[in-house]
Amino acid sequence: MNGGSTVHCRGRGFTLIEVLFSLLIFSVAAVSLVQAINILGTAGVEARSDRSIQDRLDNLLLETTRKPLPPMNLNSPFTETHRENNVTYEVRIEPLEMTNKDNQRLNDLYKVQAKALWNENGREQRMTAETWMYPPLYAPPR
Repeated sequence: MNGGSTVHCRGRGFTLIEVLFSLLIFSVAAVSLVQAINILGTAGVEARSDRSIQDRLDNLLLETTRKPLPPMNLNSPFTETHRENNVTYEVRIEPLEMTNKDNQRLNDLYKVQAKALWNENGREQRMTAETWMYPPLYAPPR
């Protein structure tokens, strides 16, 4: 009888080791899953923030190209700065000097550039959007 109980104890010890090993594997899997979910969440927040800034840049370009042209000349382009939600937006309008294929100067063309500057995780981030503007296109009819 004594020999039978010894076998029985060994079986219990082996089962305890199996349970501990299973818990170890489950713990590693659970920690990995939590880390993956955390990384996905962080990426989602950053993507939403970037999309919000890009949308604001697009809106600034649209607003700027629909307004009357501010006073400027070739030597001093127009610059306007806004600060919203810890992001600095800069809108710059400058004349474009271009010619067509017949080498004729194209008048009333302007480059509009919108820049966003902000700090994220201690690093300076920058995003830019630009377009061209032809003010006579949106001039009121005479």
